[in-house]
Amino acid sequence: MYEYFDKNYAWNLTAVTLIEEVGTITQPAEAFEAAAPFQDSDPVEASVAWHDAMVAMGENLERYAERDLADGHGLTASRKFHRAAMFFIRAERIMSHDDPRQMAAYRRAIANYRKAREHAKDGVEFIEIPFEDGMMPGLLVKAEDVQGKPAPIVIHIQGFDSIKETQFPMFQEYRRRGLSILIMDQPGAGGAIRLHGLKARHDSETYVSKIVDWIKKRPDLATDRIGLQGISLGGYFAPRAAAFEPRIRAVACWGALFDWPTLWAKRLANPDDSHPSVTNPLKHAMWTFGTGTQAELLGVIQKMTLAGVVERIDCPLLVIHGENDRQVPVSQAQETYDRAKMEDKTLKIFTKKEGGAEHCQIDNRAIAADYVSDWFASRLVGRPD
Repeated sequence: MYEYFDKNYAWNLTAVTLIEEVGTITQPAEAFEAAAPFQDSDPVEASVAWHDAMVAMGENLERYAERDLADGHGLTASRKFHRAAMFFIRAERIMSHDDPRQMAAYRRAIANYRKAREHAKDGVEFIEIPFEDGMMPGLLVKAEDVQGKPAPIVIHIQGFDSIKETQFPMFQEYRRRGLSILIMDQPGAGGAIRLHGLKARHDSETYVSKIVDWIKKRPDLATDRIGLQGISLGGYFAPRAAAFEPRIRAVACWGALFDWPTLWAKRLANPDDSHPSVTNPLKHAMWTFGTGTQAELLGVIQKMTLAGVVERIDCPLLVIHGENDRQVPVSQAQETYDRAKMEDKTLKIFTKKEGGAEHCQIDNRAIAADYVSDWFASRLVGRPD
C-alpha cells in the first residue's frame, strides 16, 4: 500500500482512498504536505491540522466548480464537485464527533456530492428508507431491465467507519454486468447516524429486511434475485443478515469479520500493536453504537460473532480478504469459510503480488470490485459479463 506518512496508519488508510477517489495524486499530495508535520502530534492537534488541510483543498475545488457551473459547463463542474466532496469527507473522517467542525465538513461534503451526481447525470438516485424513528439514506444505481424484467440488485452496507459516497466509483462495475446496486448508510453509518441518529446494532437483519421490503415495493426494482454485501465490519453485518433474511439469494463479505469480540480484546490489551482505522476507535465505537460506557459497549460487541450464525446461511457465500490485512487477521476469513455449510462457497485471499492485500483491498479496491461483481453476476444474472 502506498504510505505517505511513516507514523500514522489511519492517515495512510485515508490518503490512499482519497487519491483513488479524486483520480490524481497532485492535489492530495499538497494537502498531505500541509498536514505531515503534525502526524505524530497530540491527537487533537493532529486531527485539526489534517482537517484544515483537507478543507482548504475542498474549498478551492468547490470555488472552481461553481465558476465552471456559472459558465455553463455542468459536466466539468461535476468532476470538481466530486473531488471537493471527497476532500470534505476525508476532513470529516479524522475529526472527533463532538467537534462541530466534523458535522460542518460532512454537510459540505454531501452538498458537493449531490451537485456532482446531478450535473454528471450518471444515473444515481438519492433515496431514503424509513427505519425506526429515522431514515437510512442510499444511492441507487440501476442496471437496464432484461427482457422487460428488473435487473438483479445487490445491497451494499457499510463498515465501522465508511460512508456510502466513497463507495460509488467502485460500483459502476455492477451496472456494466447487469446488476443494479443500492449503496446504503445503515444504522451507525454515514447519514443514518449523522443526520437521523440511528445507532449501530448487532442484529443487522432488522434493517436489511426493511431494505428488502423497500425494494419489493418498487415495480422497477422488485426482483427475486437480491444480493447483499458488506465491507469491513459489514463482513459481520452482511452474513448475519443473510442468515435470518431468506430473501437474500447471495451474500459477500468484502473483508471478513468472524469474531469482533476477540479483536476488541486484543486491541484493548495491546493498543500499541493495533492498526486503528480512525484516531480514537474506542470513542468512535461508543458513538456508533450509542453506548455511554466502555462496559456497555463491550456488552454489545460480545454479541457480534458469526459462531452459530454463518452455519445458518443457505445461499451462496463469498469471502474475500487481503493476506496483509493489518486490522483483521486472515484467519477470520478462513474461519468464516470453514464454518459455512452451503455447497456454493468461495474464499478469495488477495496476495501482495497481485494487489489488494490490505484491509478490504484498500490498496486496490478496483481489483476487489471486479472480483465481487463478477461473482454476483454469475450467481444472480447467470453470466459474469
